[in-house]
Amino acid sequence: MATKFKLKGLDFPYEFELDNDGFIWLMDYEMKGSKTNLGQTEGGIKDLKKAEKLALEMIKGMGII
Repeated sequence: MATKFKLKGLDFPYEFELDNDGFIWLMDYEMKGSKTNLGQTEGGIKDLKKAEKLALEMIKGMGII
């Protein structure tokens, strides 16, 4: 089962999902119901702390924040 999480300390409450295959998804970014894959460079992420760190790095790199 996928794990949903939010990053603390951001102005906008972005919601993420860590799926069973270890990929990170940004939820509802492009439109409601959409999922944007943030973990395309690394699959197999199982640790939530690592997922949170990578999610923050990816949304910064994409210019979202």
